[in-house]
Amino acid sequence: EMPGRAKDLIITEGYNVHPREVEEAIMAHPAIREAAVLGVPHPLLGEEIVACAVLREDAECSSDVLMSHLIERLARYKLPRRVWFVAALPRTATGKVVKHRIVVPFSAVRDADPPIRS
Repeated sequence: EMPGRAKDLIITEGYNVHPREVEEAIMAHPAIREAAVLGVPHPLLGEEIVACAVLREDAECSSDVLMSHLIERLARYKLPRRVWFVAALPRTATGKVVKHRIVVPFSAVRDADPPIRS
């Protein structure tokens, strides 16, 4: 357990997921400069994992390509159910990412049925 990080824990389908692990998997993709992963309340799962990513300059990546990258690196329950791209992450004056200011776009929200992934 990382001290002071318990509040960051996402509990989904009864599993504990550390956002940092998912963020590092996303940032392992060469097109991604930065990522923020958070849990949003979900009626069936407890929380669902969502991720927003910032592309490197002149890089391209789709959410499908990014998901394929993550499926190879993360356990199924750690996979974000929604992925979208932003120009920049919200930050404090000192440069710390402020996750509670990240707005999950409506277009990134699917229905309550978990996706079927083999």
